[in-house]
Amino acid sequence: MVVTAWIRPSPAGSNLMRPQVLTRLLARSLAEAACLRAGPGATRPARQSSTSLDTTPRPAPNRDASFTMTKEKPLTYRSMIIAVAALATPLMIAAPALAQTTAETQVVAVLDGYRGALEALSASRAETFFWPDAQVFEQGGAEGSISEYLSHHLAPELAEFSSFAFQDHVTKATVVGDVAYATETYRFQIAFKTAGRAPAERRGVATSVLRQRDGEWRIVSYHSSTRAPRPAP
Repeated sequence: MVVTAWIRPSPAGSNLMRPQVLTRLLARSLAEAACLRAGPGATRPARQSSTSLDTTPRPAPNRDASFTMTKEKPLTYRSMIIAVAALATPLMIAAPALAQTTAETQVVAVLDGYRGALEALSASRAETFFWPDAQVFEQGGAEGSISEYLSHHLAPELAEFSSFAFQDHVTKATVVGDVAYATETYRFQIAFKTAGRAPAERRGVATSVLRQRDGEWRIVSYHSSTRAPRPAP
């Protein structure tokens, strides 16, 4: 880091490289950069004492600190630019990564919400996780729009169930702008209201595409398929 041009290590282990030191260096760098741009006749900024920048009481100097200040050397315009870039780069890298993580979390929450609606046996609640123009595909067939799927397939099925429970659910989501795609693997068990009807257990996979509109993520395409678990060898 460029700051090593102004500080040097000293014998024992330390807690210096305080934020106040970096702040003073950055402020001086910016002031000198402005002076260089203004031309040879410009007045260089007066050096301020540390007390004028920071009035917080400080402990006695620690002679064992691993970093001690030395006499400041004249700064070149290039070194000032590098110093500013070195301080700003971590923030510029962290911001997009944080935004990506937040979007992926929101996408996973939508898919978790849909699964929760199925476990609650609520077709009307399940619909809220889809955009009205969403298309649904299941078991190798096209089910049509989400409203068509709910009316002729999902709602009648849920009405026959007494319970619907998911297990071993794993979701992986990737966000690209305002579009996201996700894969899911899971197991589920269904119990029926009809007396004497055996419960069903299935393994399933799903692939979905989601769109963000007006800051909200919902599903626009959903495909799922299931099969009976294979018997143990």
